[in-house]
Amino acid sequence: MIFEIDGVIKEKAELQDGIFYLSVEAPSIAYLAGPGQFVLVRVSPSFDPFLRRPLSIAGTKDDRIKLLFSIVGRGTSLLSRMREGDVLSLRGPLGKSFPHPEGDLLLVGGGMGVAPLLFAHQVYGGRLVLGVKDGSWKGLCDWVRDSLKGEVSLFSEDGSIGEKGTALDGALYYSYPSSEVWACGPKEMLFALYRALKGKVKGIFGSIEERMACGIGGCYGCSMETPRGMRRVCVDGPVFDLKEVCEI
Repeated sequence: MIFEIDGVIKEKAELQDGIFYLSVEAPSIAYLAGPGQFVLVRVSPSFDPFLRRPLSIAGTKDDRIKLLFSIVGRGTSLLSRMREGDVLSLRGPLGKSFPHPEGDLLLVGGGMGVAPLLFAHQVYGGRLVLGVKDGSWKGLCDWVRDSLKGEVSLFSEDGSIGEKGTALDGALYYSYPSSEVWACGPKEMLFALYRALKGKVKGIFGSIEERMACGIGGCYGCSMETPRGMRRVCVDGPVFDLKEVCEI
């Protein structure tokens, strides 16, 4: 079931320059959402900008949903200026969630791709590997580590945060034949992850990032070409068995 509701911002924090956390009171969405699903957010009281912005649900607590976003354009810049107590128009929960894991869960995130994996960790546990570019990501990394209070392994390309390397390096190090890998990040990272781990783990699922418009499959704006034909990320995903999108 999909709801269109007004949610109230109860908490807001700037984790680092340009990256924000919101806790939004949205009971009907919070009670139904699963890891991997997302909401479409209207970023201003008017219809300018016209399109809503898709944000992965980073967790739930009681009647609230947690959201993470970075400023990447005018829409998210407007969203970053909203304050606690402001009202957001939300549509969701949307998309397919991750399946129930059948192996030892390994969560692999690249940068802001960590958002749906935080929700997955909340529900299923597992080790989280987070890869970032450099020390400018320290605020997000510290927040993730403090939030999970557990199995978090950090990697940065320049070695300034955690181990030197990428999220893929972390996935290779921490994966075993009994692992089921769930990942989110740039498409290039997901495809590289699949190529590296194919046949070495129980399964590999990825939450694919794509521009969206309607969020319900009607406009085909988020369509993605796969070896099995066109897939709409908003309804056929955003979570895919990567075997279905990477293998010919």
